[in-house]
Amino acid sequence: TGNSLTKIYKSCKINHYLYANPENKTCDDTNKYCYSKDNATECHPCPVGAICTGGTSAPQNSNITIYETCGAYYIGSLYQQLVIFALQNCTRPSYNKNVLPESVLADVDNAMDTIRSALVQSLSAECDRLGGVWFDIPWIDDNYDGLHDTTGSTLYDKFYNETGTNKLWGYCTAK
Repeated sequence: TGNSLTKIYKSCKINHYLYANPENKTCDDTNKYCYSKDNATECHPCPVGAICTGGTSAPQNSNITIYETCGAYYIGSLYQQLVIFALQNCTRPSYNKNVLPESVLADVDNAMDTIRSALVQSLSAECDRLGGVWFDIPWIDDNYDGLHDTTGSTLYDKFYNETGTNKLWGYCTAK
């Protein structure tokens, strides 16, 4: 741009990336997000269909492979946010891979197990308080008949009207 007062960014927060497009050109196929580690003029919001871990990382495409590998509920999940946090805060700056070392991943898994256990305990207590019975398995109703495919149970509407919780980590039925 020729403007010596242009701010150069060196790092961005989570869900943003280092962006540089000084000539207002359309970015090409080799750098379709206009990512620049050295000459970024702004921290740009993460593009739709990409994952941005912040810091100096380039946007990573979140294509069908991540769904096949991690499942549809991984994108945007608390677990994914913990992984991103660990990538930013628990690895050395020279570590440039988008996969956590096994020791750090074990710590993330341990933290997630602790959170899950506390959440399930709270949901179970709330289900009990409202007069229901808690099952510590996901709700599965693949044929959409309102019955759990394995247990034949029905959901306890009072619990779901009160809490608005999802059914991935367990479910509540009427007594």
